[in-house]
Amino acid sequence: MFFFVFSTSCRETEGPALTIDCPSCGERGPADSAEIVEKGTLFFFIPSFRVRTTRLTCRNCGRSFSLNLPLKEVSQLTPADLHQMLWKTPSSLLPTVLALIALAASIIPFAGLLFALITQPFIWKTPSWQRIVSLFAVIISFFSTFFYLAFRL
Repeated sequence: MFFFVFSTSCRETEGPALTIDCPSCGERGPADSAEIVEKGTLFFFIPSFRVRTTRLTCRNCGRSFSLNLPLKEVSQLTPADLHQMLWKTPSSLLPTVLALIALAASIIPFAGLLFALITQPFIWKTPSWQRIVSLFAVIISFFSTFFYLAFRL
């Protein structure tokens, strides 16, 4: 049986107010910006990944949007360019639960692979550790299914 000890740390840095064309309320207005850096470690000391995300929050409607660009690059874009790149920030509970269940189920042949693949569309636009964990679950479940088939015959 496999046991993974995995931990994450998160650092959030406030940025300047930016002007955006909000996809939610349709208004052009100010948005608060923040850069979020999440770091993951395996067994508490092996660095595994680092994900940098910029979050913009519309001051008119309060909706949050995420970008996979550093805050320095986002501040140089025009509101029209930003509008094409924004997507709604998903609830943090759903991607977390899906990623952890996919990782736990990854050692079960076939079922783990099926669940890990079904999880991908829900987590794919989540720019955080959940996406990396779910991809790791796909890899583990692929190998567990492969070894099950190889040694079953």
